[in-house]
Amino acid sequence: SYGGMLTNMTSKKQGSVTLSSTEAELVAGTECANEAMFQSMLLEELLGRRVKAIIFIDNTGAIFLVKNHKVGSRTKHIAVRHLYIRELRERDRVQIEFIPTAQNVSDIGTKNLADKLFSKHANRVLDGRILECLREDVKMYDVSDTKELVKSSQSKSDES
Repeated sequence: SYGGMLTNMTSKKQGSVTLSSTEAELVAGTECANEAMFQSMLLEELLGRRVKAIIFIDNTGAIFLVKNHKVGSRTKHIAVRHLYIRELRERDRVQIEFIPTAQNVSDIGTKNLADKLFSKHANRVLDGRILECLREDVKMYDVSDTKELVKSSQSKSDES
């Protein structure tokens, strides 16, 4: 999202078979990073300054793989192209953060949620408050002077 407005959304089957949820999240994170790079470059052209995206991932194993160069018996098979997100993080083009299920509205379509949490996320989607959720989950920062371009909805509600 940019300024609380949804700029891109996709839902599709992954193009390859993954052997674990960590690998699946890593593949999805890399696809998200690719799209974030496109949007960052577009904003850089329009605004004249570099913009860094924050990508929220709900799998600590995937976050560990992005932040560390550890290779083990369970990760040695992962294709190099799925580690592009690691390169972007090392070049300070994207920032990776953890998001818990209680805040991750996208879990409504991917996980078996408790009734209360499912209802919370479903009501936000049905009431048109999906952008409110996304504003909380995705931020973009102006890296040239570290001024926040898009504030989370939490800080906007504090101002009201």
